Amino acid sequence: MLTILVIWLLRKKKILLASLVASISVLIHEVSFFLMLPICCFALVVDGVSGERISFKDTLNSHLIKRISFFLILPLAVTFGVSAYQEMSGSNYHKMIFNYLDHLKFINVKVADSVASAYTVKFTDYIQDESPHFFQRVFVSKCSIFFGIPILFMMYVVYRKFEKANKYLLLLFAIVILIPLGLHAIAYDTYRIWSFPFMILFLGYWILSSGYNVTVDVSKKLSLSEILLAALAIALVSLVPSQLLDDEVERFSLVQRLLILIPLLALGTACFYKKAPM
Repeated sequence: MLTILVIWLLRKKKILLASLVASISVLIHEVSFFLMLPICCFALVVDGVSGERISFKDTLNSHLIKRISFFLILPLAVTFGVSAYQEMSGSNYHKMIFNYLDHLKFINVKVADSVASAYTVKFTDYIQDESPHFFQRVFVSKCSIFFGIPILFMMYVVYRKFEKANKYLLLLFAIVILIPLGLHAIAYDTYRIWSFPFMILFLGYWILSSGYNVTVDVSKKLSLSEILLAALAIALVSLVPSQLLDDEVERFSLVQRLLILIPLLALGTACFYKKAPM
């Protein structure tokens, strides 16, 4: 929600206020560095180069670089400040946080220790422990299929929608979508990290829709491969259960998922055929 607010402020040219809100978000959780800041910079780029026939150099003009730099100064300072403080003094607070959480009846000991560690373990320790698993988590895991295919499909949908817009912006957007996967090098909650690109996709779609008034050619039919890929992506997102942290189990069974999904698919199919070319 704070990211939506920051993007809205940036579009209203309130860069200082947006920077302050982004800094607060980093203080709340440092993951905002990977999730919020890249997509907000993308919003500034779209706002600054809203044209179809522009070169890569135009996307890096001095005025735009100044705006991005002005926006990033405070959040980056806060990020490095928090990281430095955690390196020097973070471990001193583990027992205090653990004892506080352990006294709450709805939080078990394992969860309390996990949360306390997440906020006190040194950043360099996380990199040392988790970075060797980066390649496997991104390219050779179940998530590479279960999440990777839907993400790539949604990226393709965005490309189809805005293919007449500036190609450099679409390439930049693809990079921004994939940046959160870099968290695999410093964190172990693989399934949660793989869900982050979906949020960036929807935010980016909103930004591009606001910056480019693109008319879709409804006379162009979907190919069989596109239909099959869409069906596979929907099935993977909707029917494959997510692996939750701390051995928690999802409450929705496969039958319940199907009961929820079937009416939505029926409605979507009806709308598609209503608008589809004859």
